[in-house]
Amino acid sequence: MVLYHLIKKAVAIRKCLERNKKDKDSKFRLILVESRIHKLTLLLQQD
Repeated sequence: MVLYHLIKKAVAIRKCLERNKKDKDSKFRLILVESRIHKLTLLLQQD
């Protein structure tokens, strides 16, 4: 469930970035969310 919400948030941030390409805060937040998604998928694969 957490992974679903993180992916949903990343998609929303990407849509925002399509409209506002110079939004540096959104770019930074997208990097954080995508790294969290990556860490979570690695953790779930170990189980």
